[in-house]
Amino acid sequence: MSHTLRFARRCLESLRHARTDPPDVDEAAFFQAVVIDVREPDDADLEVPPDSKLERKRQPEVRARRARLTRYVQGTVAALVLLCVLAFAKLVAAHGPAAPGDAKLPLKMVAREN
Repeated sequence: MSHTLRFARRCLESLRHARTDPPDVDEAAFFQAVVIDVREPDDADLEVPPDSKLERKRQPEVRARRARLTRYVQGTVAALVLLCVLAFAKLVAAHGPAAPGDAKLPLKMVAREN
């Protein structure tokens, strides 16, 4: 007899001898209602502990640093927008204004007729 077949036979025998009756349960305690305490919260429950990260953000030196870095970011974005506008102007100047029937140009600077 193979090892797998012997294992299966032992499992079946142990299942036959297993306890099949349900466990003893006190039905009165099992189906008892649960009481939930529903009360109004008092002020102690609503207190929020101070946030140290928020306190650091309010310090004067952190606010000054943030204002300085904001100016740098605004200047960088303005320079990049100017660079994009100049690149667009160079592209339009290199190809000139497009004719209505010219399909070879990448950009058409023609007003639509309504």
